[in-house]
Amino acid sequence: RCAVVGGGNVAMDVARMLRRLGADVSVLYRRTANEMPAIKEEYEHAVADGVHFHWLVMPRAVEKDGERLRVTIEEMWLGEPDGSGRLRPEPTGVTCEMHFDGVFSAIGESADTSVFPARLTNEAGWLDLGEAGETVDEMVFAGGDLATGPATVIEAIVAGRRAARAIDEQL
Repeated sequence: RCAVVGGGNVAMDVARMLRRLGADVSVLYRRTANEMPAIKEEYEHAVADGVHFHWLVMPRAVEKDGERLRVTIEEMWLGEPDGSGRLRPEPTGVTCEMHFDGVFSAIGESADTSVFPARLTNEAGWLDLGEAGETVDEMVFAGGDLATGPATVIEAIVAGRRAARAIDEQL
């Protein structure tokens, strides 16, 4: 039995991978499905795979308990919108404990574009690409999350194929 903490695409990927490996998986998320940043399709696939979701909970402590992990979880409620426009999770002070064999933190999604020259990135920090995945450097093509930010695997595959065709044409 495993817990994945987070509500984004990375959390959905980790949860689904663990399910495919045979684990009973629970996603612990501090908001509700309505505020979850994961792409709706990714969430629906996780549900179809048998991933369990626990809404309005925030892990506060993880301690070894024999062979398992004891996770202290605080119940949350949704307050006023935060800077992202989503309702802000607020603590209630009510806690409970759950036990898991493994706990995986899957909070946040970011790409390290520091290895690329600044001239290849846009204002948002992602690679600045044309329609075929080309950059301002004629020798550099790319696709996927480095260009668009978090998206689906299908979108990354399409971008990769588009870039491969453009590279082939250039050669």
